[in-house]
Amino acid sequence: MGYKYLLGKGVAVNHTKAAGLFRKSAENGSSDAQFALGCMYQNGNGVKLNYRESAKWRPEEHTAEP
Repeated sequence: MGYKYLLGKGVAVNHTKAAGLFRKSAENGSSDAQFALGCMYQNGNGVKLNYRESAKWRPEEHTAEP
């Protein structure tokens, strides 16, 4: 559902609402939602720009082997 608000698919674009929906799903273990929420924090879309929160939701970005 978050992607609908993020991209405006059938609803008006609302990044804040998208972030809230992604957060709920992310907290319930959805890896797709975790990644999306991390991206939103990294870019400041719908949430205040916060690199630490971004890293919290996208930990594989910092622990993956090259």
